[in-house]
Amino acid sequence: MLARAEHTLPTRDYAFEVKWDGFRAIVSTKNGFRARSRRGWDMTPLIPELARDDVHGVFDSELVAFDDGVPHFPLVGARMLHGKRHVPVAFAAFDVLALDGSSTTNLPYREAARPTRVARARRRLSRRCAWMSRTDMPRA
Repeated sequence: MLARAEHTLPTRDYAFEVKWDGFRAIVSTKNGFRARSRRGWDMTPLIPELARDDVHGVFDSELVAFDDGVPHFPLVGARMLHGKRHVPVAFAAFDVLALDGSSTTNLPYREAARPTRVARARRRLSRRCAWMSRTDMPRA
């Protein structure tokens, strides 16, 4: 789901996600590493250092580049659009869509985003893949 601007907060339960200011990606490590944009662009060849085969899942994520600890869209654009391989990118996964063959897409949001499920996936991701939450966000 894409974010949309609102002028007031909802009156019912709601959740929010951090705006990372990067490239949105669905990353799959099931049957080989693949990264695709929400429009289907294959980004896999642009981020070979993030490839791994020891975690089997599908993650909704953002590819982010930082400038002095702050997400910086021009840097991630330089990497993803202009092939500047010297620009490091972080894989900021914010949702687990499937893990070890079990889909979470049919679960209610609160159950799918349970801290135990997120923590299990987080422990299994390598240092090359940053799993960032609101508490992990770099300070400006």
